[in-house]
Amino acid sequence: MRRDVWIRFSGESESLVRDAAATINEVQDSWLLHVDAQFPPNEVPTVPDEPHSLALKVGETTTNRPLIYVTHDSFSDKWFSHEFRDVSVISSFGVSRLDTGFSLVAYLMYQMAQSLLSFSIAKSEQDLFYLSHDPPVGCLFDLCAYKPDIRLGMAAGGLCSKCYDALRSSGVTEGQLQDLTRILNVVARTRTYAGEQSLLSNAWKPDM
Repeated sequence: MRRDVWIRFSGESESLVRDAAATINEVQDSWLLHVDAQFPPNEVPTVPDEPHSLALKVGETTTNRPLIYVTHDSFSDKWFSHEFRDVSVISSFGVSRLDTGFSLVAYLMYQMAQSLLSFSIAKSEQDLFYLSHDPPVGCLFDLCAYKPDIRLGMAAGGLCSKCYDALRSSGVTEGQLQDLTRILNVVARTRTYAGEQSLLSNAWKPDM
């Protein structure tokens, strides 16, 4: 049985969000994503914002259902996303300026996959931080302190074996792990070119 997950958004991101959600729905059977109405202008959470506060604001708009919130604005800590037990927040700020070789839709699918994983076992990013890779190895759990490194995980098409086994031991079902891999495989196949290969990207700035 598929688990329902709602997505809300602000700014000019509706078409990107709908494309990402539709593709995820097509390739797996564990989760069913519903793109909810855009936040009314007077209700849009203020960003840049501290991610925990933002998640609380977004969470007030829903009751007992997992929710993903997508914004084009930057978070105060400049991270790509933050995952909590039933709410996640994703920022697309600056992503198009990173030399990754992937589209914004692929980026949103990649971040949504991480949200779905957290929702499946009701664990936050802090609970799963022990899985983080720094330096990156080409996995969904790469820390990506150097932001263009996200391309390595997006190109990998799956989890590393260490994270796969650890998540299975944490309660993620084999079916969910296989469906997560299907999403990541689709992301990997959308790559249009290799992206930045040097240690420093001319497209990346520390404040992105």
